[in-house]
Amino acid sequence: MRIVVDMQAMQTGSRFRGIGRYARELTKALVRQAGDHEIILALNGHFRDTIEQIRADFADLIPQRNIRVWYAPGPVGYVHDSHRGRRKVNEVVREYFLLAQKPDVILLPSLFEGLGDSAVISVDRARPHVPVVSVCHDLIPLVDPSPAFKYDRITRLWYRDRIEALRRSDLILANSDYSRGEVTDILGVESDRVVTIGAGHDPDFRCKGLSDSQRVRFAESLGITKPFIMFAGSLEPSKNVANFLKALGGLPASLQEQFQIVVAGKREPEDIRTLSTLAPNQTIRSALRVLGHVSDEVLIDLYNSCHAFVFPSKREGFGLPPLEAMACGAPVIASDRTSLPEVIGLDEALFDPDSIESMTSKIEQVLTDGAFRERLVAHGLARAASLSWDACAAKTLQALRRFERPASAASQSKTFSIDGITEAPTQIIVSKLDHAGDFLLGLPAMAKIRARYPHARIDALVGGWNRVAAEHCGLFDNVYTLDYFRAKSSLQAKIDPKEIDDLQAQLPYYDYAIDLRRHSDTRFILLSLRAGQYFGYRTGDQRYDENLTRPLDIHPELAGERDFFDEMHISEQMLRIVDTLPAAASDYVSLPSFSDARPVPGTVGIFPRVGSDARQWDSERFVDLVDRLCADDAIAAVNLFGVSRQELDEVGFRPHPKISYWCGLPFPELVKVLGANQVCVGNNSFGVHLGSFVGCRTVAIYSGHETPEQWGPAFGNVDVVSADVECSPCHLPTKESCPFAMRCLTSIEVDTVFDAVKAKLDSVDGSKSVPSLAGWTVGDCLDQAVRALNRLQFRGETGDLTSEDKNALQAALLVDFPVRTDARPQRLYVDISGFISGNGDAECRPALDRYALEAMIDFLAEALPDHRVETIASGLHDHEFYSASIDDAHRFFDGNRVTRIVYPMPGDLYLGLDRYGNRNAAQWDLIQSWRELGARVIFAVDEDDLALVGDAADGSDVSPDKLFQARKNLVYLSNFDVLLLRNARSAAAMRAFIATQGPHRERPIELVVDTTYDDLRAAMAAASLAGGGMVLTDGLRQGLARLATALVSEMPEARFKQASGFFKAED
Repeated sequence: MRIVVDMQAMQTGSRFRGIGRYARELTKALVRQAGDHEIILALNGHFRDTIEQIRADFADLIPQRNIRVWYAPGPVGYVHDSHRGRRKVNEVVREYFLLAQKPDVILLPSLFEGLGDSAVISVDRARPHVPVVSVCHDLIPLVDPSPAFKYDRITRLWYRDRIEALRRSDLILANSDYSRGEVTDILGVESDRVVTIGAGHDPDFRCKGLSDSQRVRFAESLGITKPFIMFAGSLEPSKNVANFLKALGGLPASLQEQFQIVVAGKREPEDIRTLSTLAPNQTIRSALRVLGHVSDEVLIDLYNSCHAFVFPSKREGFGLPPLEAMACGAPVIASDRTSLPEVIGLDEALFDPDSIESMTSKIEQVLTDGAFRERLVAHGLARAASLSWDACAAKTLQALRRFERPASAASQSKTFSIDGITEAPTQIIVSKLDHAGDFLLGLPAMAKIRARYPHARIDALVGGWNRVAAEHCGLFDNVYTLDYFRAKSSLQAKIDPKEIDDLQAQLPYYDYAIDLRRHSDTRFILLSLRAGQYFGYRTGDQRYDENLTRPLDIHPELAGERDFFDEMHISEQMLRIVDTLPAAASDYVSLPSFSDARPVPGTVGIFPRVGSDARQWDSERFVDLVDRLCADDAIAAVNLFGVSRQELDEVGFRPHPKISYWCGLPFPELVKVLGANQVCVGNNSFGVHLGSFVGCRTVAIYSGHETPEQWGPAFGNVDVVSADVECSPCHLPTKESCPFAMRCLTSIEVDTVFDAVKAKLDSVDGSKSVPSLAGWTVGDCLDQAVRALNRLQFRGETGDLTSEDKNALQAALLVDFPVRTDARPQRLYVDISGFISGNGDAECRPALDRYALEAMIDFLAEALPDHRVETIASGLHDHEFYSASIDDAHRFFDGNRVTRIVYPMPGDLYLGLDRYGNRNAAQWDLIQSWRELGARVIFAVDEDDLALVGDAADGSDVSPDKLFQARKNLVYLSNFDVLLLRNARSAAAMRAFIATQGPHRERPIELVVDTTYDDLRAAMAAASLAGGGMVLTDGLRQGLARLATALVSEMPEARFKQASGFFKAED
């Protein structure tokens, strides 16, 4: 399988928290465990400052060409309403970028990103559908929302979108059994779509066996002067830090004086003040040592050095810090809530996080009871050893295998899903909490909701006195009660918050929550329900109104005056609420049932004929398809449908015991027989429309006669196989009318249709099948992305994109979807900017004359047969590289340049050979942007710059301006991947410069000297792995040194050839 992993959790603020660590370690383990699977990492170009770190983290595990970056206009933070249009654009660009990687499955280590930053994670916006697997860490904001979360409109909308994306995922991976239970019980996700994979700890987190003196020295380096109690995590309410500090304040005074309290984790400036305020007394306040985000190395030593690690959290999806602490040999005690008992695995190490006394007692025990501490350490080490990331990755790969498909040959045809006119599963709760008469007046609105969503689950929330009426009306699937009002309407309404909590525990997550009471007093109950969208009248309170979807306006009701509402019946007022719900094509559609037959597993019904031959797939291909289906052990029966036996005999099917013929059936019998098939296959005809209507999983074969988007089967689970040709739709009456020999049909191979049928047979009931992407090219994905963007614009969902946004989008699409038609996928780009722009100025004069340059390029083309060697150039005022020919160099800067912009792909090579006088900061940034995209940047170092810096270091009198420029050039070069140097002395000088004056690097730089012709071939091929690293053999060092000498020395062609030794001497 090819697994594409979205790495945004390692790019956002989550990288400083447990979720980012989880994403990183799970992905690393997946790479280690991958075997024959291919792992692709997808990065968000909005977070440029994180790309190099991620490339470095995976440099020893994965080729750099497998780390790919997408770009789109930004910023797109959810908290800014003005970013909404750009965010929609980003969603489309990202999903089609992922599709262009031809994944078998897309893995999302964290969906819950992008509230305040430019992370963009959407699910199932692109076609064809590719399986999406999401990791669920917890549902804390849904189950136990903070006060700020309850009333912040943007946060609630963002979280609603994240929940909807989670529910749309084809598979959900839970980090604990507890999290899995929340997903199934609260979100109502089918249990077979949720798999527990657990978590692990990095092997670096281990018990180091530090001596007492080592612990003391380490602690003192952080300003810790006493034995310390440690906590690691954020200050979110669920982490229960307030109770933790109160529990410490309950310890005997001698213990409070004896220990410091170390709090580790990324902090905001106000967090220190918050902790100080929460401290129960001056002793605890003085004992606090608040650390910010620390490196893994420091964190490991903290775990190894602490006297005890306490984790008081009330809610965790997993709880990585206590696991890491146990792995390091720390005595760990923790809360007995949610997933933590799973992680700790020892009852006596747990305490009640709501009880200050319980927590204080357990902390005192771990500080004073040596035997207890020894038991905790021994158990913790054993427990941590059983929870590894490799085990987590193995469970993940096992879960992903359900999406594995046989490899398909390249094809011109494509398979994609049709949504059609089918109601999505919807869960709705209708709140009508007032009195009996009011309930009856709400029945028209309730009946309208049921009529609008005939197949939805619709529950009612009513006062206890209305339960029987609600059950008796037949409109609701479930009836729940909450007595907010009193049985007598004259009594004051009131509610105990615990009653709402108890109600929430009974209810699932709803798509829509509707309050039919116009008065505002019940809206706070509506918004306490877990739902995607809320509907009702405004209240006048912004805290509530901002969280309603398209709320209806209210009007003042004054005594003695007839206002707007007094002229409209209350039943009509409630009916108007129903009209505010989002419209869908399936609204009010309740289809007749033609067949109650249950599909027999492994059965395929086929309609091989159609009235118009312009829509007819070749008979020979249908015969081949049936032969292959009959030979497959998973196929129980193949049922052929037609008007007559003669019509089917003309196709030429070969006899087989699995084949049955069904011809000229009356309609009632036809739908009964067809409905018993698991899959229906046919041309653009009556057969596939009927098959989809009666519930068959349908594979429709479409020519370019009509577009399947308009005329595809409209019901149920449908995939269309077609060739996306420019002349479609043609509406031609016959095949003979087509001037292109019906390429739209002849391009559809039997393999593609067979794979689509097998995917339908293998898919879980109700789930989308997994079509083959063999026929999809980068160009196809670009075309589909542009169409999707145009649809967004047509629907008005792109907002007010500025001209800058549109220009940025156009540029991003060209970078994200580089279309290449050459059979050789990789490029070696030789930058000849200096040759083209060179003049009499020695600072700009090219390092090579034309003959030497051409000879070198010929050599590289010969040495790298798998690469296409292309010369490129860029001027001082350009922001891109352009294809540039040596022969046309004189035209490059004459104002009439007609050449194409060059866009790199991961794994490409960039070779810079010239002096630097023709480069400015923008030019260096351009080269660096190529490296960011995954190109391998190789540059020959100008020896003059090294000499100048060396002279200055020796005290020689040098020009300050020239020295400044030389240092700046070398700093720029120090950012790249490979530097070619003339000899070992130059390499030593460059190494010394990088060590003392170079920039901070995440990945090591390669300084290459002394290579030969044969070794260069191997070296450049290894470099094309973009991160695999060169093997610097003695021959390689000698050969590359001679090449570097030739490149930086001005010499005629004959001397170049003789000196380099790479070319045969000419007579």
